[in-house]
Amino acid sequence: MKSPLFLVLGLVLAWTAPALAEPASPPARVVMKVNDEPVYDSELQMELARLAMQVQQMGQDPGKIDLQQIATQQVVDTHLLAQEARKKGLEPDEAKVQALIEQAAAQAGGRDKLAASLAQSGMSLDRYAGILRTALLANAYVEQELMPSAEIKEGEVRAFYETNKEKFRQEETVHARHILIRAEPGADAATKEKARQKAEAIRERALKGEDFAELAKETSEGPSGPRGGDLGFFERKRMVPAFADAAFALKPGEISDVVETRFGYHVIKLEERKPAGIQPYDEVKDKLHAFLQQERVREVVSQKLEELRKQAKIEAVGGEAAPVPGE
Repeated sequence: MKSPLFLVLGLVLAWTAPALAEPASPPARVVMKVNDEPVYDSELQMELARLAMQVQQMGQDPGKIDLQQIATQQVVDTHLLAQEARKKGLEPDEAKVQALIEQAAAQAGGRDKLAASLAQSGMSLDRYAGILRTALLANAYVEQELMPSAEIKEGEVRAFYETNKEKFRQEETVHARHILIRAEPGADAATKEKARQKAEAIRERALKGEDFAELAKETSEGPSGPRGGDLGFFERKRMVPAFADAAFALKPGEISDVVETRFGYHVIKLEERKPAGIQPYDEVKDKLHAFLQQERVREVVSQKLEELRKQAKIEAVGGEAAPVPGE
């Protein structure tokens, strides 16, 4: 299982997009030291950009959150964990470092363009590799030294389920497949009619006994087409009203009339339905175990970081350095 706090690949992919787009502060400016280990402004700026992108993806306004303080804390924590890793004799996987650099280079349009983007942010390729090594060491410490003590036993999963059954209550769900023939909302009447007729013809083929999943692979213009149109189980509220009404009106094995939504024209086949109620333990135990494991790891990592922060010597360097966590 991966550490929930230090997913290096995600960091790399985020850093190489918006984080390197604009010049930062003067090159190689040290803004703080963590136990005498320098932290450069460019490292902090990349973490800020990564956080800003993450916040935007969650639909929040980065301007309303103190990203500077969060980024500073994240960078400090990564260095503290990496330092502990070195004390334990752990070393970064150089093959992983190079693979991550190659991924970053591919995203940037080549190694030379990556180097140029890094230079705009006051960073060399060697220093970028150093940041990756630090993050990988932090990951390694969490995975090898902390996670073994955070194992969740089967009995704990069952106990949580039994005492929190209401958390597993779900609305009625159905398992359906669909075939989509696209028609943009602003399309003219002739274009829409052509799409509708195409959907009608596909429906007729399905009603005559052709395999619906194969039909979807052949004809559907939606993202689920390659999966045979499989949408899995879903609640009514997850779909647009017209689609949900049609799907929930079907019996298993039935095929709907052609349904129009803002995406185009759909033909739906119902596979199964589950009544509303509390999900059985066997259906949720794997996901519940993963959730509880992740929460336990967060607790263990947080406790270790609290201990390391108390012992650490963290100092700001320069006139406009980032605020030191805890001050």
